[in-house]
Amino acid sequence: MNGSKAVGNTVFMRSWWYFLKFVIFMFFHINSCISTAEWCSRKESWCRSHIVPEIEDMR
Repeated sequence: MNGSKAVGNTVFMRSWWYFLKFVIFMFFHINSCISTAEWCSRKESWCRSHIVPEIEDMR
């Protein structure tokens, strides 16, 4: 009885943790999409020298 309850709790915690990570990821993803544009226009030279090479490396 106790063992099955523990398994149920683990599954619940795991799905809740995935959901939380997804929400946090989406929040930061949308946030960065919005803020990167205005942030880059302010620090454009910094973006060109730091972020663009990283993106090129990913390709």
